[in-house]
Amino acid sequence: MHRARIPDCARMKTGFKNWFFSKEVVVDKVRGCLMGAIISVTLGEICAYRFLRQDVIAGHLPSYMTDLFIVLLAVLETTVAPFIGWVGQNRRRIMMAVACLVTALFTFLWFALPKVHMSSEGVEFCDGAIKSPDISSGPNIPLRLLIIILTFIFFGVTRLIVFSHGIAYIDEHAPSKMALHFGILTTFRMLAFVVGHTMLTESVETNMTVQILIIAIGLSINSLQVISNMPREIPKTEDMPPIPRDDRRFFSSVGRIFSNTLVTSQMVAMALTASAIWGFAYHQEAFIEAKYNLHLERNIAVNYAEILRLHVVVFVIVFLGVIFGPPVMQTIKKKDLLSITIKAYVLMILAYVVVGMLPCTTGDVAGLQEKIYMQPQCSQTCGCDIERLEILPVCVADQMITYMSPCHAGCSGVETIGGIQVYKNCTCAPLTGRATRGSCSDYSCRGIFGLHELLYTVMLSISALAIQAHGMVMLRSVDSRDKSVLVGMISSAIALFAFCCGHLLFLEVSDRTCNWYENGRCRLQNKMFPFLIGVVCAAIILFSLLITITTVVFMKKAAKRAMSELPVEQEVGLANNNGM
Repeated sequence: MHRARIPDCARMKTGFKNWFFSKEVVVDKVRGCLMGAIISVTLGEICAYRFLRQDVIAGHLPSYMTDLFIVLLAVLETTVAPFIGWVGQNRRRIMMAVACLVTALFTFLWFALPKVHMSSEGVEFCDGAIKSPDISSGPNIPLRLLIIILTFIFFGVTRLIVFSHGIAYIDEHAPSKMALHFGILTTFRMLAFVVGHTMLTESVETNMTVQILIIAIGLSINSLQVISNMPREIPKTEDMPPIPRDDRRFFSSVGRIFSNTLVTSQMVAMALTASAIWGFAYHQEAFIEAKYNLHLERNIAVNYAEILRLHVVVFVIVFLGVIFGPPVMQTIKKKDLLSITIKAYVLMILAYVVVGMLPCTTGDVAGLQEKIYMQPQCSQTCGCDIERLEILPVCVADQMITYMSPCHAGCSGVETIGGIQVYKNCTCAPLTGRATRGSCSDYSCRGIFGLHELLYTVMLSISALAIQAHGMVMLRSVDSRDKSVLVGMISSAIALFAFCCGHLLFLEVSDRTCNWYENGRCRLQNKMFPFLIGVVCAAIILFSLLITITTVVFMKKAAKRAMSELPVEQEVGLANNNGM
């Protein structure tokens, strides 16, 4: 008679630990959980921006508040990012896991956010039937503002921790493939900014619960993945470079990085690149409205176009990440990377200039003069709400004139004729009384706008390529003990150049080219705005190009000097040996 076998609890416990807690570093899994965390915290920052915009639209905060927050938070990040990269260098695993988990728990505080109720979007008509968002305030605006500020801080600090310590961790364990990993992580941060506001955070207005659960569950899973995929005791491998353990003080690390001219020059060039693409992307909507008289509505076709653009950029970065690593490139050749970047910058400058000069004849726009916009006389009695006006161009075919909105065309309703939606009873259309959706130049400008979208994809791809190349040059030029501090300083430089100084520069351009300024906010830019945005972006990239060219020239001179000094040293050594 056989005795029933009792399971060995100790063996089961050991098996569970081996299954859940990895004993070796699988860098692809680590990169995956870092990528998920970066996307989640970026979406969290965008949600905070949306919350702030809701208060601005409701009139509880002045219109400049969103830009003020961007600049002030950039100044804060500039100050603290290097320190965050330094602290916890021996506890990267715990730092990242705790940061993700705490921020996930904080996300549930959004349920306590005083509501700004917004109905579904629509249009405003001449007879006072306002179909625009119906906004009413919550009872406690200071509490709402406090939660928004804490949201920016929690998600921003978590992003800095994940970026700084995550990139340093991967570089310590898989330096040969670092170009691929660094490119993917930085690119997904950039692309999450591009598509996050338009596609991935719309639930803030429609279903807050879903948005909270998506971010909170995502960060919680990322926290568990960090714990399970990063071993507590790190096994040593031949690929891991030795890391000195002495003199790892904060100011010593910062001093070593700042004393490296190559690193500081590449840091500035990378930050300028980020500044140009940020300024262009942030003003995309105003750019399109001013140049093409188009109002892009979110639909399946537009979303697919965004997704296609994302795939193109990721493909470029992955391809170059493979090229920059073994077996194609056994070691990172800094001069070769910068030479590729120089060519990319030339192409990027051309793209910015061309996109600013693309021809598009928008025809006549009612009320729009050279430097000012006035509501047309034919709709003056409509009582259009200027404060909440959303530009929705309509075309009055009677005179082939574009009006800024159905209300400004004097329309009082909408009907469907032959499957086409048209506005009716328009006082500015004396013959038919009807206006169609979109500007009168919509058909002729759509083709040019397609070229604009193509050039925008090129800009994103080249910007990601340049950031990837500059980042690898810097990571291969600093002491191995300073890499997380370096990534923190890179974040600091990008915050200073892109989100502070660069943002203020583009706001100045917007202010000087405003056609219609109402209630502290520019409602419509003039025709010079797209051209100046392209020129300013091209000028910023030109500075990056000059810095990179200068760096390559000095690297070549240093290499020649080293080659010329080598025979002399050999002759001196030979003479000393003969003398002995």
